Amino acid sequence: MKRAGISVLFLAFFALPCVAQDRAFVRGYIDLDVVSLGDRLTLTVEVEHSPGQTVAWPALADSLGSFEVLGVAEGEPVVADGRLTSTLHYALTTFELGEIEILGLDLAVAD
Repeated sequence: MKRAGISVLFLAFFALPCVAQDRAFVRGYIDLDVVSLGDRLTLTVEVEHSPGQTVAWPALADSLGSFEVLGVAEGEPVVADGRLTSTLHYALTTFELGEIEILGLDLAVAD
């Protein structure tokens, strides 16, 4: 079976703070640096926020740009140092070659 490598570019906006009354921070990362055609990878999105705030995750879509969404799972919230971290895990795959981007996600943090 021939394997074709796929480089994944991850948008840096996930490291930027969201606008909220008490600042929230969004981080995103994937579990693989190089993906072969059809491989499953996990995109993890973490939002660090105040315990009184909630995260409105985006509606489930069939795809994120060139990536097919296989499933979505919300992680258990974690409290540390008076801050809450909410997590969402996307199971993704792609059948495109070359460098491809994971499109940004629209989410909101509200009181």
